[in-house]
Order: sequence, then structure tokens, then C-alpha cells
Amino acid sequence: MPRPTPPPATPPPATPPAQPAATELLANALDQRWQSCRDQLKRCRQEKLAPDAVHDLRVAIRRLLALLDLLADLPPLPGSLRAVRKPLRRLLDALSRLRDSQVQCQLAAKLAAPDATTRRLFRRWLAGREAKRRPRARQRLLAFPAGQWAKPFRQAACGLRTAAAAEPARERCRRAVRQPLEEAWRDAEKRRQRLSPTDPHSLHRLRLALKEYRYALEALLPLLPPGGDHLLRQLRAAQTRLGGIQDLRVQAALLAKCAAQAPAAAAGRLSGLEKSVHRRLARRGRAFLAAAARAPIPAPSPGFADSLALAVRRWPNGCRNRNRA
Repeated sequence: MPRPTPPPATPPPATPPAQPAATELLANALDQRWQSCRDQLKRCRQEKLAPDAVHDLRVAIRRLLALLDLLADLPPLPGSLRAVRKPLRRLLDALSRLRDSQVQCQLAAKLAAPDATTRRLFRRWLAGREAKRRPRARQRLLAFPAGQWAKPFRQAACGLRTAAAAEPARERCRRAVRQPLEEAWRDAEKRRQRLSPTDPHSLHRLRLALKEYRYALEALLPLLPPGGDHLLRQLRAAQTRLGGIQDLRVQAALLAKCAAQAPAAAAGRLSGLEKSVHRRLARRGRAFLAAAARAPIPAPSPGFADSLALAVRRWPNGCRNRNRA
């Protein structure tokens, strides 16, 4: 009688991949964000402050600054590297002013003006405004000494990797990183709670706080619980809507300035256009305020994963505009 065939051996359970040490993860992020910033600096210089190059450089600088804020209290961070934040912010400020003018020039081309002459007048006025801001941005772009900071960034990344080998250092780094991340969340949530229909700037302040929180979360994405990438998409969508609202607010203010300087015949048409933009701004602002009032921003806490499923369904999204970084 043939012997029964033994059942196939059950393969051992797969070993889950080890979670990366926070210090190693931060060292890699520091290398990547600094290199991205250098690449975008070079590109922006080569393309002579082209709109897309300015946008991408601003994103790279903001991401690097957010990571430096996370690392601010870590011993491996050299003091010289802490000093890089000031020239980076000065460069970012000049680029932001130029970028605002560039965005408004692009939006003016799509403006539903009552006639082509009014739109052309506004676009010429905006082009003159952009031209005035370009020299300052160019001066700070060319003056930023990227080579001077290469060594401190290498030293910082090396110090983080060295700390990754020691368990006490890893735990200290994890605690030190958690505090600024929670502060970024608290600031964003505080801004959400202070949203007011009578304070148009409250939406812009929330947008900036969300941006800082999102950039900090991006650096720690591999350490987040499942659903962290979904949260980032939802924050980006909310940020996009807020960006569209801010663009309308700035556009209305610029139309008012242009009308004050225009000939009387054109001033009336520009004022009518400003009122039309204000009506669109009010509709979008009310819609966002109603949605954001029902949705607290998820916190990086032990209950983070539990609150994520509910929160990401409620966060305002679905904007038609291009994603804004």
C-alpha cells in the first residue's frame, strides 16, 4: 500500500522589514533636501528666474527649512548649520515676492475682464511690478554661497548616522524630533480653530501652518503609521484650495491698486472687476470655512492612526487648481 504523501511544509512567516532608525532616516532626508536645494539654485540661476524655476526653488528651500526646524534641538547639528536658516529665509523672502507677481501675471491672462483693453492694462501694470522685484531676487540668488554650507551639511548627516548606532542616542533623537513635529501640528490646529469669516488673513495663516506641518511629516513618512501618505495627500489638497483663495485675495488687492493709478475711464472697469473677484473670493472662503470647521487636523500622537480614518474623509479637497507646494 503506498504511503500517504506528507503535506507540504508550511513556510516560516516572513520577517517584517525593520523600521528605519529615526536618525538614519533624518540623515538621508538632510542629504536629499540639501542636494535638491543646490540643484534648484543652479537651475534658477541658469533659467534666469523663470516662473517654474522660482517655484521649485521655493519649495526646495521650504522643505529644507522645515527639516532644519525638526533637527534644531539635536546635538549632531553643527552650530554653523543653524546659521544657514537666516540666509535661506532672506532668499526665500525675495523669491516669494517675485513669485507672487509671476503668479498674478499668469492669472491675469485668464481673467474674465469686460474687454481686452482692461485686461491688457492690468497685465502691463503687473509686468511692471514684477520687473521691479526681479533685481532684488536676482541679487540674493547670486549672493547665496551654496558651497560654504556643503561641509556643515555633510557633518550633520554624518553625526546623525553615528548617533543611529547607539540606542540611547536614537531614543534622544526620536524625542527631540517629536517635539517640533507636535508643535507644527499644534500651530496648524490652532490656526484652524481661529478661522474667522471676518478675518481673511486667517485662511492664509492656516495655509502657511499646514505647509510647515506637511513638510515635517514628509521627512518622517516611513515612521508614520499606515495612512500617513493619505494624510499628506489630504493636507496638500486643502493647501491647494487655500492657495487658490489667497491668489484671489491678492488679485483683488492688486486690482484696487491698479484702479487707483489708472485713468478715470479704465478705473471704473477695474473696480468692477475687483468686485467680481471679491464675490468669487467670498464664495470659496465660505465653502472652505464650513468644511474645515468640522475636521480637526490629525495629530502625530499614539492615537494618530485611530483618528486618521475619520479625519482624512472630512478634510476639504477636490480643488481643480494645480497642486501648490
